[in-house]
Amino acid sequence: MKFTISATELNAKLIALAKVMNSKVALPIYSTFLLELKDGVLRITASDMDCSRCSTLPVIDMDGANGHSESICVTASFLLDSLKNLGDQPVTFEADEENLSVVIRYNNGQFDMVGFPAKDYVLPGTMEKNVKATIEASVLNDSIGKSLYAVGNDDLRPIFCGIYFTKKGDELQCAATNGSMLVRNIYKVEDDGQEYNFLLHSRAAKIVRSMTSKSDEKVQVFITDREMAFQTETDYFRTRLIEGRYPNYNAVIPTDSDKNAILDKNELLAAVRRVSVFADKARCEVAMNFSGLSLVLSGKDIDCSTHAEETVFCAYQGGNLRIGFKAEFLKQTLENITTKEVQFKLSTQERAGVITPVTDDDQMETVALIMPILLSA
Repeated sequence: MKFTISATELNAKLIALAKVMNSKVALPIYSTFLLELKDGVLRITASDMDCSRCSTLPVIDMDGANGHSESICVTASFLLDSLKNLGDQPVTFEADEENLSVVIRYNNGQFDMVGFPAKDYVLPGTMEKNVKATIEASVLNDSIGKSLYAVGNDDLRPIFCGIYFTKKGDELQCAATNGSMLVRNIYKVEDDGQEYNFLLHSRAAKIVRSMTSKSDEKVQVFITDREMAFQTETDYFRTRLIEGRYPNYNAVIPTDSDKNAILDKNELLAAVRRVSVFADKARCEVAMNFSGLSLVLSGKDIDCSTHAEETVFCAYQGGNLRIGFKAEFLKQTLENITTKEVQFKLSTQERAGVITPVTDDDQMETVALIMPILLSA
């Protein structure tokens, strides 16, 4: 196997693929990249046994491999560490499948290493495609980006460690929750007659997001009971799904709130950041006192004798209300809303607060929910 390729392009591709790999993987072969060369295209595979991603790159020049495939496995850390310091220049990659020698030649020198047989790299078998559908890359990317912040990280509750997608009619819903906050995004999509749902682990979701970050094409999606795959023009990603029944998140979103406030999102976010500095470090609580045309934010730490209070003007309807939220949950929710104004829908200090963007976009709807906390005296 011999080919020439851009060091910068190869390094960028390897960095993206390395996110699939796990340093604690049981089999050493999965700490390598599988490189396959055929017809002027380099195919690179990375896997951790649960997830696998394949991606292709065109090569600048090559010897052999016309009509047949040549392949070898190379230790990922060697490739990543060697290529990242080369800059933008062509590199020539030479590998011998028999003695497993690998040489990377660049302008002023070369790297020598030993590879592994490609036959030892076991790839998943053929997937039975129960559902085959397409999703716009922009919708997939946006839905993941606006949901990841609410995903839980408790391994004892794996259901909360992923994003739940549901497609029905012309709506694609995605939801994420950690038990204390929740976000639900609804997108208007083409009604292709397909109905499906899947629970995608947050780690896999981040990989899908990176695959679709610079794409405006449609992503092919293949779904079975236990795994699924995403395919674009240059990438293929296959992953296991989280098994279990996702809670009925729509049922917990209050619909009878009698208090409403509209605020400037950036002003509110900045105020929360400032006030939270002086809040109790263990509880991280911020009190929100709604009355008249203003919201008074306050935070205090009795142990450190610190206190902060700030007034934010708002359009408020309803009786006076004092309610507390975790500062971090407030910040994460507001940071993931892109509109100029946000609306708070509240009822009592014991019931969840609903936060929505103020927008006239009829193609997408976002609803966020935060559970309140009991305020200290």
